[in-house]
Amino acid sequence: MRKTSKSAMVLVAVIAVIGGIASLTFSDWGLGTYSATVRETSPPDIRDYTQTEETVGLLNGSVGSETEVESMGYSGQIIAGSTTPYVRYNGADFEKAKSEGKGIYVYIYATWCPLCAEERPKILGAFDSLNIQNAVGFESHWKDFQDTAEDGDLAREYSVASQHTHLFIGSDGSLIYKKVGALEEGELQSRLAEIAQD
Repeated sequence: MRKTSKSAMVLVAVIAVIGGIASLTFSDWGLGTYSATVRETSPPDIRDYTQTEETVGLLNGSVGSETEVESMGYSGQIIAGSTTPYVRYNGADFEKAKSEGKGIYVYIYATWCPLCAEERPKILGAFDSLNIQNAVGFESHWKDFQDTAEDGDLAREYSVASQHTHLFIGSDGSLIYKKVGALEEGELQSRLAEIAQD
């Protein structure tokens, strides 16, 4: 009798758990009375988390700084800069920049990287003040929750082995200069200005 009661209790518990209960209580583990309190649970709140200006800003830690600038002809998010835009990397915009003969800078960034987090505000500030019309910068993600297949393709093409890497690329797509680690003060501007003239 006792074995049957415990088996019944376990069966009630399993059914209750499968049914989505919020709590389950038993008044007696022996031969006494068993009771289960079952409350209905509502399904989780499912929202459309498409990349909007606000969500991209939240993910990158810079709410309000990203805007879509269609007048410049880039489909990706403009993260910083106006004369010299700094754009979230995507293959179409990268190819557009090459076809227009622009000097290209790419920062390989990871949201989990403390060195990237330290340097990123300096890069954004530099692009906000740059006045190089024949240049564009891109931010490409490295093995974080925001990286895409296109980010991976870019990393393979330019033999990128880690985040916190800077690429300076000529308008023909050739790699002019690669640096792993922090750039020196003014190095971004001088190198970008140099390749933008080629």
